[in-house]
Amino acid sequence: MLYNNQKVSFIYLKPAITLLIWLSLLPIAGAEYIQESWERLLVVFAAMVLIPIGVPLLGIKWRSWYWLMVAAFCLSFLIDTPGTGFSDLLALPYLILSASLAITAAVDMMAFSRFNLLELVRVFALGYWATGAFWALCSLAGFQPWDFDPVIVTLTAAHFHVAGFVFATAGYKLLQFNNNRSNRFLGLGLIAGMPLVAFGITASKLGMPSWIESGSGLFFVMLALLLGYQHVKMAFHQQINSISRWCWGISSICLFAGMCMAAMYALRFYYPMPFFQIPNMKIWHGSINAIGFGWLVLIGWNAQTRIPALQSPRHLPV
Repeated sequence: MLYNNQKVSFIYLKPAITLLIWLSLLPIAGAEYIQESWERLLVVFAAMVLIPIGVPLLGIKWRSWYWLMVAAFCLSFLIDTPGTGFSDLLALPYLILSASLAITAAVDMMAFSRFNLLELVRVFALGYWATGAFWALCSLAGFQPWDFDPVIVTLTAAHFHVAGFVFATAGYKLLQFNNNRSNRFLGLGLIAGMPLVAFGITASKLGMPSWIESGSGLFFVMLALLLGYQHVKMAFHQQINSISRWCWGISSICLFAGMCMAAMYALRFYYPMPFFQIPNMKIWHGSINAIGFGWLVLIGWNAQTRIPALQSPRHLPV
């Protein structure tokens, strides 16, 4: 019993420390920075807290020297120096790291003939991380693809880290533990969902019909709700440990709240509501998804995967 308690404590030590470090940055940043640049703090949160938990869940060892790249990346957002190139240089290793892991996973999948849905979701999860790192570098460099507003560029980086990497990682673990029809549909949807949302937003920017963005946004909302529902089903199963059960239950509630906001934002062209605009969405929707869902769902999978006595997938719900 003592051994199990020590093991559980060790599992949560690093995630708790990184979360506390991120929280300690908030008073240093100050109220004005938080209000104006919350999207930057969300990117830092994703890199500092979510990525180190999620990468091992994809079967990749998190090496100690990775922390140097993450630290440099986070520092680049906190001391951004436009025009000097210094912050861009600090963030570049993080992009190289994420891209190299994604490319390596894709090459391995094709080279060893492991071309199946599970491996494809894993590759896409890493690819979403690399895409988020690329958009983060664009934000630091002041590069605005298709003339998107700088806030949108940074939010895209945060979105690919959370709605891309975290959602796909959670979908990967669901599929790995229970390869049923619902999880296979979810896996396919998570592969297509982020590109569809990106296309929809870009289409609106280029003057195409607004229903494209609304439709792609609502499709992704439905996928996210299915992701939450599958975790709720897992949480009620007797083979799941109590820590994972609580994490998945609370995270699914947060996901539902965040997706209701996303649905309202997707429908803004037809039912405009002043609250559901970027300044509020980046704070409330972004925080609920990243912290309320992203952190808790990965903590739950971390516990379920690393506690041997409770990780058997044989009796999971269909």
